[in-house]
Amino acid sequence: MKIPLRIASCLGFTIIHNSYLGLGYLAYLSGVFLFLCDIALNRARVTTWICNKLLEAAGNAGTLSPC
Repeated sequence: MKIPLRIASCLGFTIIHNSYLGLGYLAYLSGVFLFLCDIALNRARVTTWICNKLLEAAGNAGTLSPC
């Protein structure tokens, strides 16, 4: 079943190339938006915690500070 272009453009991100690519793109944009909100509104506490856990898993003894 073909969806007319008018309806497909109204659906926004959910229909791009008739696949789930739009949902993946929406998830990516949401993740970037949340990281930027954390940096701007929460003084990067969550982002710093995630980066410190990644450094800890890699074996690095250093830490990052959110200053």
